[in-house]
Amino acid sequence: MTTISATRTERSWLRANGPLIATVLFMIALPFVVAMLDGQSLGDVLANETGNAKFIQGLMIEIFVLAIYAISYDLILGITGLLSFGHAMFFAVGAYGTGIMLKSLEWNIAATLVGIIVLGFMQAFLFAIVLPRVKGITFALVTLGLASVFHIVVQSNEVSKYTGADVGLQGVIAPAFLHVYRAFQPLPDRPDVDSFGLPGLSSFCGFAHRPGMYRHP
Repeated sequence: MTTISATRTERSWLRANGPLIATVLFMIALPFVVAMLDGQSLGDVLANETGNAKFIQGLMIEIFVLAIYAISYDLILGITGLLSFGHAMFFAVGAYGTGIMLKSLEWNIAATLVGIIVLGFMQAFLFAIVLPRVKGITFALVTLGLASVFHIVVQSNEVSKYTGADVGLQGVIAPAFLHVYRAFQPLPDRPDVDSFGLPGLSSFCGFAHRPGMYRHP
């Protein structure tokens, strides 16, 4: 009886998560399929060599990054009904914070993750001080003002050596554990972050927006 129940539970889990599993497997295989059709070798894909496979990887990663942004905005606007024009600031703080901690402060990935979580709490605390006092269009304008202040700070001369100002934050070195291609290239020039990024982002998007994860009013 227990075996039958376990089998039914497993089948139910596979049925519920089948689309997500299929999407992740597809994203893992996609760059290799594109490389094979383009005449590239497996080593070229793992070494992040220039080609259509690398372009497709980068394009899909950008799509899923924006999908995460859309899902998080849906939680604010779709669930709570709050119109925020400063939502991108949370993404920007995460991106700039990660880059600065890895590049300028030379922190390891564990310390960087902790630092980003702390920055997120600090942002939420800042918003919590001001925003509960306003609502409606005033709420939207206040969030826009906070985001504009952040943009001015990022562009200022005082922090431009960290943020890159108009040029942007460049030259961030990826953590060592992402260098998955060393067996193919003893002296690599750049990390193959895409090999992890694409299936990872697609998994997160699928899990975050799965049916029943949250309900619209």
